[in-house]
Amino acid sequence: MQKMTIRRICILLLALCLLPAAGLGQQEGAKPTRQVFGRQLMDENDFVASFIQLEGQTLIRTRNALYLWVPGTAPRRLAGTPLVSTLFLQQGQPMGLDAQTGTLYRIDLSGDTPAYEQAMRLDWAPFTRGDAPNTYVQQPRFAIAHEGQLFVIQSNWGDLKEDLYSYDLATGERKTYTQTMLQSLVPYRDGLLLGLRYDQNDRDEQTGRAKPPQVVAFDPRQDTVAALPLKLPEQTDNF
Repeated sequence: MQKMTIRRICILLLALCLLPAAGLGQQEGAKPTRQVFGRQLMDENDFVASFIQLEGQTLIRTRNALYLWVPGTAPRRLAGTPLVSTLFLQQGQPMGLDAQTGTLYRIDLSGDTPAYEQAMRLDWAPFTRGDAPNTYVQQPRFAIAHEGQLFVIQSNWGDLKEDLYSYDLATGERKTYTQTMLQSLVPYRDGLLLGLRYDQNDRDEQTGRAKPPQVVAFDPRQDTVAALPLKLPEQTDNF
């Protein structure tokens, strides 16, 4: 069996969470769109990093550019250099995060070129490395907005006692969680988030192999996780 990467598993989880909803920008009864970009991104050594849906269209952030897509048309590359790496909606307002600086921006799409208005500068101390003046930022490996909070995860190879944080999108207040080794999160239900927990240092005593990832429900209010009875495909150790 072909090994599945953690990215592919996370995409599968996201698809499961979105099953009750319509397809990406899809109208009811319309023929499903199988490929938005075709081979374009592959040929340009690019990939989709983040997207949001608003007013019948989809705003897509790839590694290299920002696109606006309306079903039935080709994606339109927007002019200018994107200031944000992650997109999200906050009370219907398109927003974005600059993961290098921890800056939140409001995005105005009313003109020909996206306009970025700085909304808030977050306390990015957890992602700052090195000693002054030679400091640098270790960007979070993942970010997602959920119910007024921006959740960010930093890469953890077993040397960090904490790696999951959230920021209040109204006040900027940061919260640190005790749960670690969550590789990804997607909105679930009842205020919960669905995630994958995987610790490459947690080994099976008999085989010496890393234990397989586990699907969990994360409750940010209680800072707890509960394992879900979902069996992942075998050989999910190619991370």
